[in-house]
This record gives sequence, C-alpha cells and structure tokens, in this order.
Amino acid sequence: MIGSRRARMAAVGLLVASFGLVAAAGPGSASAAVGTKPPAPTSLRVNGSATTGLTFEWTAPTGRTDLRFDSYQLVATDPAGGTRAGASQTTTGVVDHLAPDTAYTVYVYAIYTTNDWTYVASAASNVVAGTTLPDTQPPEAPLVWKARQTPTSVSLAHTIAADDVGTGVYEVTDGSHTWEFNASQPEAYWTIRGLASNQAYTFRARARDGAGNVSTWSAPVTASIEDQPPTAPANPRVEGADLVWDASTDNSGIVEYTIVIDGGLLYPDRRVATGATSTPLQVYDDGFMELIPSSGPHTYVIKATDPSGNVTSSAPLPVDVP
Repeated sequence: MIGSRRARMAAVGLLVASFGLVAAAGPGSASAAVGTKPPAPTSLRVNGSATTGLTFEWTAPTGRTDLRFDSYQLVATDPAGGTRAGASQTTTGVVDHLAPDTAYTVYVYAIYTTNDWTYVASAASNVVAGTTLPDTQPPEAPLVWKARQTPTSVSLAHTIAADDVGTGVYEVTDGSHTWEFNASQPEAYWTIRGLASNQAYTFRARARDGAGNVSTWSAPVTASIEDQPPTAPANPRVEGADLVWDASTDNSGIVEYTIVIDGGLLYPDRRVATGATSTPLQVYDDGFMELIPSSGPHTYVIKATDPSGNVTSSAPLPVDVP
C-alpha cells in the first residue's frame, strides 16, 4: 500500500506538471491555478545521504485553508540537468535512484486540490545542495558453470551478480587472457571463442560495478576441448523391435547418441541416453500423436557425439518397419 501510495503521489506530480501548473513552480517562480498561489514549504534541508539516495526535511507551509493538501514533491537536479523526483505526505522525504558520488540541487513544493478536484501547485521552497555517497560496495561473485563446448569454444552459464548500484561488466579469465561481457546486455551464456583445441582450460569470473569495485573470483570451471571425433557406431542392426549398435569410443567419452530417420526430413531426431546402445524402432511422438516412424521402409543413421561436439555417423541401415 505504501508503494502504491507513493506511486500515486508521483503520478499526481506528473499530472500537475503536464497541465502546466508546476512548470512555474521551480525555485523563485510564481503562478497559481486558483486564486493566489499557495505558499511554499520552508527551511528545506538535507537530512541524510546514501549511495543512491538523499533524505530531506522541511517546514510545512501555512496560510491557505481553502485547499486540501495532497502531497509534497521533491525535485533533484544533477549537474547535467537530469532530474529525479520523490513524493511524500509528511515533512520528510527521499529522492532515490540517484547516481553515487554526485552533487544535486533540490527543492520541494506542495500539491493541493480544490473543491472541484483541480490540482494546484505551491511555490517552490529554498534550494539546497546534497551529494550522494561514493559507491564502495563490491558486487557479489557470480556462480559459473560449463554449459557446452565445441572444439574451439566454451560457453559458461552464470548467475546475475547482485550489487547495490548495479553490475556493469563481467570479467572472465583463463589465467592468461581476460574477456569482458557487458552486464547491461545479459546473455544466457558467456561464450569464449577462438580457443586452441586439444587443451584443458580453467576459467574464473568476477563482477565489476560502475565505480570500479570488483567481486571475488568465482569458483574455477574446467573444460577440456578436443577435435578428435569418436569412432563410428558400428554394426547397426535390428534385434526384434529394437535398433541396436556397438558402442562408439572416444578419448573424452560419449555424451549421447542421436538417431536420424530418413535424413531428418520428416521425423525429429531422437536422442538416446548416454551408455545406451539400443532404442525401439518406433516411439510415440506427441506432435504426430502416433508411433513414428510409420510402418514401411525407412533408413536409420546413428550419430555419436563427444563432449566437444565432435560427431561421427554410422553407416545407413535400411529397415522395413513392421
């Protein structure tokens, strides 16, 4: 409820500004939508500073009893002219989402409503200067794990590193090279390309925020990539209602077998669990809503894949599926 109330008050400030009733409510301005312009809040002062926010207090205005008080609106302006707003119903308020270690000029004004619900902005208060604190808090270290690899690349999956202001860059290193990935363009994987094949790599990653604070390094992730393909699945044959083959061998092991039927033109490729050397000739498919392939002549090819994505295919096996 508090968050929704603050959002409504901010929206009211935007609504008043959009109708020109606050445009003249900046420091030293004077305009009124109804009668004499309401008096300004006074004695605005900085009450506290944080990395991304400033808190203020002020004295409530007096002198107009014909208007209903709605809210106070704080306006903070940075050196480049950008503004941030904050809303409050009391004589203390916060402007947040500010840049660290930045000087802002700030004023406050009050918003009232008339009996016919016309919004009226008061004059602006005195202007004060406030500076946010420097960002000295490093981000959390990301969690990193290997997602996939090829003979010349490794893709690392990762978590998003939390930071009080926001992570800017991720650094990934293998000890001799460093790659950077922009945190504002999040990717499901960090892919390290152009690696020499037939080598083992150990990667670590860390996060860096806009102030240059860096996290600790993640736990190491090891990947051995190679370009030697497996031996082809041998002696493909039919035994009963199953397709059977002799296991492939590989210096890094076999990740999976893939069954390709009729060149993959009609039926989806079928992946078989590691270690298995057989699969039914027909399996039920939810898309086709029936056993596939259909009865009749078909050609089966078995592909073996190793951890680096090297693939070797068996000889084609013609099968008359009953």
